[in-house]
Amino acid sequence: MDSPASNLVILAVEIPPMNFVLLAVLLGISSFFSMSETVFSSLNPIRIKNFIEEGKKGSKKAFWIHERFDYALTTILVGNNLANVALATVSAGIFTRIFINQETLVTIFNTVVMTTVILIFGEIVPKSFAKRHSETIAIRISGVLFWTMRIMKPVTIVFLKIKKLFLREDARVTISVSESELETIIDTMEEEGSIDEEEAEMLQSVLDLDEKKVYEIMTPRVDMVAIEVNESHDAIVKKFFDHQFSRIPVYENDRDNIIGILNERDFFTHIIQKKPIDVRAIMNPPVFVSKSMRADTLIETLQRENSHLAIVSDEFGGTSGIVTMEDAIEELVGEIYDEHDDIDDEFLKQIDEHVYGVNADIELGDLFEELDLGNPPDKEEKTLGSWLFERFESLPSVDMKHTLRQTMVNYEHEEETPVFLLTFVIKEIRERRIKYVHLHVQAVEEEEED
Repeated sequence: MDSPASNLVILAVEIPPMNFVLLAVLLGISSFFSMSETVFSSLNPIRIKNFIEEGKKGSKKAFWIHERFDYALTTILVGNNLANVALATVSAGIFTRIFINQETLVTIFNTVVMTTVILIFGEIVPKSFAKRHSETIAIRISGVLFWTMRIMKPVTIVFLKIKKLFLREDARVTISVSESELETIIDTMEEEGSIDEEEAEMLQSVLDLDEKKVYEIMTPRVDMVAIEVNESHDAIVKKFFDHQFSRIPVYENDRDNIIGILNERDFFTHIIQKKPIDVRAIMNPPVFVSKSMRADTLIETLQRENSHLAIVSDEFGGTSGIVTMEDAIEELVGEIYDEHDDIDDEFLKQIDEHVYGVNADIELGDLFEELDLGNPPDKEEKTLGSWLFERFESLPSVDMKHTLRQTMVNYEHEEETPVFLLTFVIKEIRERRIKYVHLHVQAVEEEEED
């Protein structure tokens, strides 16, 4: 009868050192493929292109692999799985020598030990390291992976053919970075300090320029300064002196009938040289644009017409207002002031702890950004005054109120979502236009439902 001792595991066995060397080599191969997968799935192609321009060795192969990532991924997955299967096979042989005639123990130890080893040294460590240094590692391993893809091409092609049986090819052109993603990238770069606030705002303005319409940046007809073609010369001189404009539209009989643009230099040159002044003769022909024209198209139109000012027409052929090249450029670089402009910095003034005095000409988006109130309620570019005007069914009057419940975006799951009650109180109206508003900001205590 066999004694219980005969069933015990025998540990004192001789295992060929080459088995451990083979395990280390296979684990290194598994680690290499895992690292390659992470590196090329998170690779920044723009940086690789910069490396190519700088002549860094391996950058061209890295970009070649990135451009064929689907093919590279299949090679990586095949190689990684072959390495892991070989690891499990070799380790099973080692544990069989250690635990003689103990198949259950061999299976348990082989599964637990190799799963742990592969997870730590074949997955977690190489992938975490690759994520931190993706571009540097990409150009260093690109040569090895390039030739691995060439060697394993017959096997890879077979698996690609099998994949096509289950997945159809998407013929649509994939956009690598959308405009909204680019905006997020700009915000992230600003938060991380790669660019400063002014640079971020300018980049954002460039992206938004094609969404800006002429009617959003024009001077409306009610604020437009114009000259009647038969107006006296003294009256024209007074308008140039009073408003300090270099160009003024000229109309005949009615402002809906703009017939030209009078240049200050041409007008005063005739006065200084004591030449007879005929406004019709010295004015320039007007450039007409639609109020729905995009701001970037406006810049191209004014450049093409060699003009700095355009008349904005409405759908009925009348005059909606005027727009200048300066108005469009200011959408990119911010307000441009010259020595004759009256600079008003107080668009927003804090009156009390939770009360602000606001110039109604401020952009709605700028107001919400300045006070960190999240996204504005209207995505269209509007001033506070025009947005408030649309909120009332009747003509607005002093002390009329509008209340908005503003829920902020909260990215932290365990934190409450900030909610504010914003109360807008009209304080000044001029010629039926809202000019000045008091904004009361009240925090609302509310737990996040999710």
